[in-house]
Amino acid sequence: MKTAISLLLTAALLTVGFAGKALATEDVLDTEQVPDNSSEVGTEVPEEINFEIDATGWPILVDGNQIDAPKAFQTEDGIVMVPIRAIAQALGYEVNWDGATRSVRLGVAIHLWIGNTEAHVGRMAPINISTAPQIVNGSTYVPLDFFRNVLGVPNAFAFEGQIEIHSEGERME
Repeated sequence: MKTAISLLLTAALLTVGFAGKALATEDVLDTEQVPDNSSEVGTEVPEEINFEIDATGWPILVDGNQIDAPKAFQTEDGIVMVPIRAIAQALGYEVNWDGATRSVRLGVAIHLWIGNTEAHVGRMAPINISTAPQIVNGSTYVPLDFFRNVLGVPNAFAFEGQIEIHSEGERME
């Protein structure tokens, strides 16, 4: 009889133990009991992160030397526009303006036209530039990437409050 009572007690304890575990599992899986922490500070994810900079008026450096030049500006699309004459001359180019054709010639082989997104280098196929050159307050402006993509300078970038053009060194990506 003692054996029968022991078996019954053991069975009862096991049943209660398993039922308790089942109840605990249901409690954990009940989504209504999971706290909503989305209103806590720092848990919201921003919809859009804006990494744009405004390089308007930043000093322009060519090969580490600040040049005297009209102020750079940015287009509505975020393209940094810089004055071509001052930068090209600092790089050693002769710069000529032709008012009749509204074009700029650098040296003897590089041509670009106001309002046209094609630059011509010698007799090669035209090179497309990101934004057409434009005249602002009597100065011709080109996109900053013109110096990398057309003139082939290794680096032309806006960074840490200044615009830099490097005619030598390793190309940064």
